[in-house]
Amino acid sequence: MKPNASNQPGLTRRKGLGAILLLLLSLLITPAARSQDAVPVEQLKAAILYNFVRLVEWPTNAFASELTPITIGVIAGEKDKFATDLAAVVKDKKAHNRPVIVKKLSAAADAASCQVVFVADGESRRMPQVTDATRKKPILLIGEADDFLDNGGMINILQDERQKRLIFDINPQAAEQCNLTFSSHLRLLARKTTPPKKAGGAE
Repeated sequence: MKPNASNQPGLTRRKGLGAILLLLLSLLITPAARSQDAVPVEQLKAAILYNFVRLVEWPTNAFASELTPITIGVIAGEKDKFATDLAAVVKDKKAHNRPVIVKKLSAAADAASCQVVFVADGESRRMPQVTDATRKKPILLIGEADDFLDNGGMINILQDERQKRLIFDINPQAAEQCNLTFSSHLRLLARKTTPPKKAGGAE
């Protein structure tokens, strides 16, 4: 076993990194035991979202230069503090060798200036405007409404009330249409993956 690993150091490193990311995301998806020290769900959700960014690949034309940060736009209610929680999680962190910044978006049209857009559950009615603004652009759409993937979303975060944990579903086809690539680890961790569309667009 060792000779094979030493002959392929790059492959070994990639597998090791993938295993670390898989373990990290798995730990984040399962909240701490119910106690006074349990992690608030919004902070947990923010950490998971950051790891989604690490497990998705963007085409080079998604960025103006090698120094361009990954911008996560948040569409949420005026009093929603998720953008603040997310900004705290990504502070001083990088993904794909790029800094990560967070912006709270006031208009759906502003989604076109981001690489990632999170649509809070209470704002799901704005999803048609978001998809119009981001159509055919390499922008990852993440939400938390039951019908999010049916309306053009790519990753949907949900709470499993029975098992008291966060879970997520993915739509790789929607991502691929925008030249985004989901890692095999992300596909493995998803609860549900939407089935491939049949030839000719038939259901």
